[in-house]
Amino acid sequence: MLEPAPVAVTDYPRSSPRLAAVSVQGAEYQRAVDDYHRAIDDFDAMTQAVPATEAEIQATLDRQHRATDRFGAQVRELGDLLAARTRVEGELSSATRRRDKADLQIGEIRVGLRNMAVNEYVAGGFGGAPEQLLDLQGANTLASRKVLLLTVKGDRMAELTAISGFRDDNDRLVTDRQAQLDEISRRASTTEAARDQAVRDRDVAAADEQLARAAKARAEAALADQQSQIGLRRNAVADARMSAEVKGLDLPFVVLNAYLKAADRFGSSCGIRWSALAGIGRTESNHGTFGGATVDRDGNETKPIYGIPLNGANGTTNVGDTDGGVLDGDSSTDRAMGPMQFIPSSWRALGTDGDSDGRADPQNYYDATASAANLLCRKGPGLDGDEGLRRAFRSYNNDGHYVETVLERAHNYDRYRLPSPDSAADPARDIPGSTAPGSS
Repeated sequence: MLEPAPVAVTDYPRSSPRLAAVSVQGAEYQRAVDDYHRAIDDFDAMTQAVPATEAEIQATLDRQHRATDRFGAQVRELGDLLAARTRVEGELSSATRRRDKADLQIGEIRVGLRNMAVNEYVAGGFGGAPEQLLDLQGANTLASRKVLLLTVKGDRMAELTAISGFRDDNDRLVTDRQAQLDEISRRASTTEAARDQAVRDRDVAAADEQLARAAKARAEAALADQQSQIGLRRNAVADARMSAEVKGLDLPFVVLNAYLKAADRFGSSCGIRWSALAGIGRTESNHGTFGGATVDRDGNETKPIYGIPLNGANGTTNVGDTDGGVLDGDSSTDRAMGPMQFIPSSWRALGTDGDSDGRADPQNYYDATASAANLLCRKGPGLDGDEGLRRAFRSYNNDGHYVETVLERAHNYDRYRLPSPDSAADPARDIPGSTAPGSS
């Protein structure tokens, strides 16, 4: 049976694995989580359809086996009935011949007895004429003839009785065997009907099996489609998570992700922490939201962020125009660009591709934070302590108030402890870092 693919934000390529257990919130994210859970629930419900179709297939196979067994039994019974019919027909034929032969013999005996009676009558019976009775020799002859006739007649009568009994026995046997044949014919007809019904039942069960297998294929296809939906919903959660707000912080997850990736990339050389970058981002552009801008799930500003013209007005230093307006959109003077507020000349020197898309864009948060880490780490090592951070922050903006503001904000972000990735929700069921629907 198909199982849902494991769902985990930790395998999302744009998100640091260290943020797997970070909790986020937001309407879009919550809708994505709810849709994911519904997809899982639908999958769980749909998994019941496959065993049901498997049970139906087995039931149709059992019906086919039973029908086949019945068919075999009826065929065997028909074979037995055929053998019995052949035997009984032979016995009936023999009994019929014996009865008919006895009828002929009885007829012949009766004819002979009738002829004897006629001859006796014509001869005057056994008494004879008076003159014959007075003739001793004639009387003896007559007496001998009488004895002979009586003997013959008696033998013929005994033979008639015996043959008649033999004939009656065979007649009864004929009647009995005919009854047996009638019963065999009745049973054969019933058995043939049962055999034909077994064939029909088997065919119907075979057709039902095909329907059940088709239903199983549909159920498995629907399950596979739902599994794909789970993957899509997982990706939708991961995407929505990027734009969701981090619980306990004043920034979206994508921004925290950018800070952490930049710190991990450069921290080994200078000790910089993500909180230091967050202090700068909060100060420079309120985490990429200056002027109504927002950061999309890919780290791009929804509209470019530019600082005030660096033309000497409002206490700024006049740096002129160093890029012809190519980067900052102003051909008359330079402006600071993007969420980390780089001026074009600094960007050309330090701009770093932070999202591995092959280009460095000051309006992309990953590129901007990686570039900021690159700039700060030039004042390292020692950026894991306040003095090192002050030195690095001053290189970013040589203003004491700015340095202390950023440092204070960095300390505030240090109070947020990243939860251990091991504490993420069970990836087989929940989205790591999410909260259950309805919870706060």
